[in-house]
Amino acid sequence: MFKTNNRRLLYLAPSLGLTLDQSGGAGTHMRGTILGFQENGFDVLPIIGGDVIKNTRTLNITPTSNSKTSKQNVLRERIKSFIPRRLRLFLRDLRTIWQERKLQRLTYNQIFDYKPDFIYERSGYLLSYGNRLSKKLKVPHFIETDGCMVEIISKDYGVFSEYIGNWIEKRKLKNADFVVTMSKMGASQVARKFSLRAENILVKTLGVEFSNFKYDEASFAQLLEKYSTKNKFVVGFAGAISTYHGVKYLIEAASFLHKKNCSEIILMIVGWSKEGERLKKIVEEKNLDNVIFTGRVNKKDIPNYYKLFTVGVIPNAEENLYPIKVLEYGVFKLCPIVPDYPVFKDIIVEGETGYYFQPQNSLSLSQIILNLFNNQEGCNQAGQRWHAHVKEYFEWKNTVRPIIDALSK
Repeated sequence: MFKTNNRRLLYLAPSLGLTLDQSGGAGTHMRGTILGFQENGFDVLPIIGGDVIKNTRTLNITPTSNSKTSKQNVLRERIKSFIPRRLRLFLRDLRTIWQERKLQRLTYNQIFDYKPDFIYERSGYLLSYGNRLSKKLKVPHFIETDGCMVEIISKDYGVFSEYIGNWIEKRKLKNADFVVTMSKMGASQVARKFSLRAENILVKTLGVEFSNFKYDEASFAQLLEKYSTKNKFVVGFAGAISTYHGVKYLIEAASFLHKKNCSEIILMIVGWSKEGERLKKIVEEKNLDNVIFTGRVNKKDIPNYYKLFTVGVIPNAEENLYPIKVLEYGVFKLCPIVPDYPVFKDIIVEGETGYYFQPQNSLSLSQIILNLFNNQEGCNQAGQRWHAHVKEYFEWKNTVRPIIDALSK
């Protein structure tokens, strides 16, 4: 039996696409989970794939000129254009596996010197470093998964084989001591999909740290003037603009509202990506003057933008996983507008702590926005109740309790 006075935790996120300081839900989730363990008295060694490689490059790479780097990128893209897509995806997946082995070589001694008492891993596509470490160190291994990682990556970037990706995911989940999901619904879906025993699955909800969301009055005032949103009803979205976030439905809803001449309603999208660039072009082509794209925003400035919002919207989500931003909306007493997926039913009561629209239905979304615009007192009350609920149940120090309880049993 693991003794709870053993307090040395290895937090492992082996994906090279992750860094601890990155913006968006992934970065917030990693930092919050680590903070939650620290606030419960654990010493934590974070090993984050992107940070390890970045630090190695800083030490070993001779700086090159911007023009030389640009030429190299052009040449690389030209070569890639001649390679069939299927082969290109296969080579990229092989590189992912090779890069994990490189990560292992760079961190193995540091981890063994640290002598962790257990491992908490954020699952990465095709990566199984945590399994190997747990076996070698003979310590408990917790692995966190959303159950749909392979499908999300396939939709956004493409993968060589979803079957192989899910086979590797199933293998490493079965080899772990405990599998961690972020919702009750996610737990049941992960159990079915990967044929796991229910007693080996823990639910650790997403969380927030209220002290991290302090806005600056002067900066807020500047933004208010910059975007001319004073006395406007601002429907806001903040985060990485990925395909599965469904920001396109927000743009379509803006189009419906524009046709109704609802000039007091503004839709603000905080964040950036290639998908964001594509959507902004659509907004410009349709001359939608009720949509604001802020572009990329430093994570420390996000609270100033939340302060601009009247309500916070989740245009779309994976059906078994609610995004962390819905909790962040609660910090700022913003009424959440969410798609009517069962996973949200665990946390939001219709008309009490938020409002639902029909998933992937921009007309339904626009109607809910209009209803709330016409009932701003009820909207504000729902935001107040949502704030209280998030404060009581979703602070990071409380979300890790199921992991700590499992360690003591």
